[in-house]
Amino acid sequence: MNRQSWLRILLPILVIALAWLSGQAMLALKPEPARHSVQRPAPLVETITVHKGSVAFSIRSQGTVTPSHRTRLASEISGRVLAMSPTFVQGRRVAQGDALVTVDPTDYEVALAEAEAALVQAQLDLADRKARYEASSLAVQQALALLRASEARQRQARQDLANTIIRAPYDAVIEERHTDLGQYLMPGNPVAQLASTTVAEVRLPLPASDFALVAPAYFSEFPPTQATLHATLGNRQVQWPARIERADAMLDDETRVFTLVATVDAPYDATPPLPIGLFVHADIAAQPLADAVRLPLSVLAGDHVFVVREDQTLAQRPVEVLYRDSQHVIIGEGLAEGDRVMSTRLPMAFDGMAVSLQP
Repeated sequence: MNRQSWLRILLPILVIALAWLSGQAMLALKPEPARHSVQRPAPLVETITVHKGSVAFSIRSQGTVTPSHRTRLASEISGRVLAMSPTFVQGRRVAQGDALVTVDPTDYEVALAEAEAALVQAQLDLADRKARYEASSLAVQQALALLRASEARQRQARQDLANTIIRAPYDAVIEERHTDLGQYLMPGNPVAQLASTTVAEVRLPLPASDFALVAPAYFSEFPPTQATLHATLGNRQVQWPARIERADAMLDDETRVFTLVATVDAPYDATPPLPIGLFVHADIAAQPLADAVRLPLSVLAGDHVFVVREDQTLAQRPVEVLYRDSQHVIIGEGLAEGDRVMSTRLPMAFDGMAVSLQP
C-alpha cells in the first residue's frame, strides 16, 4: 500500500479525533450554573378555636311507621253478608264504632224473640210457684234456676243479634278486606284487618354505643326523650314531633342492636298526615355531654387532631371521641380551652410542620 492510500484512510480518523477533543475541551471550560435554594411556601390552613362546655346533640336512626295495634276482625256468628259500608274499602279510614259489615239478622231476631218469650214464661212460673210453695222449697228453687237460664239465653240472643253488625273497634285504616256481599260467614271467618290510627309507632335501631348516649340508665328507668321524624314527600322535606317512650328489653338476634320505640299521637290528624308504612329518618335527642366540644369532622385524622402552636407549627394531639356523625365530631379529653384546631385536611400533615393561618 503506497503513501497516498494510507493518507486517505488516516485523514478522516484524525479529523474525527480532533473534533471530539475540541468538544471535550469546550465542556471542561464551560462555567457551572449558580445553585439557588427553593423555599416552599407553608400551606394555608383554617383553624377553629376550642370552647368547651355542655354539648347538646341528636342521634340519627331510621324506621318504618307502624300502627300501635293491628287487629284481624273475624265473624262471631254465621250468616250471609247483607250489606257493607261504603267506607269498607282497603286503605280507607274508619272511626271507632263505624258499621263495616251487616250479616242477615233474620235468624237472630227470631232467636231473640223466642228467648224473650221464654224469659217471660220463666218469670210467670217463678211467681206462681212462690205463691204456692215456700221460698226454700225445691219447686221454687227449680223455677228460679230456669229463670236465670232464660235470662242468660236472652243476653246471648241479644249479643248474637248485635254481632250481625261488625263494627270498627277503634279508629283505624282498613289494611285488608276479606269478605264481600253475599258471602256466607261462619264463626271465625276473617272479615278484615285493621291498623290503629290512634297512635303510630316507629322502631328505631341503635348500636350499643349510641344507645348509651340516649339512655345511660336504661335498666333502671328510661328517661323522657324527644325525637323528630322527617321524610321527603314529593319535593318537600316534612317532619313530625315524636317521643321515645320505651326500649325493647332484648337485643335483636340478627343485628345485635338495641331498639327504641318512638310514638306519635293521632298521626293522621297531623299536618301533613303521617301515614302508616312510610319510611322515616329520626333525630333522637341524646343526653348532653359535659366538658366537651363539637367540631367539624374534617379536624379528625384517625384518633388525633392537629393543633396550631404559637410559632405556627402543627402539634399532633390524641383525643377522646365521644360521638361522631357524617358532619361533626364531639371531643372530650385531649383539647384545652383556647386551642386552635386545624380544620383544613392536609394529607401529608405531620407534627412540627410549618403552616400559614388563613386570615
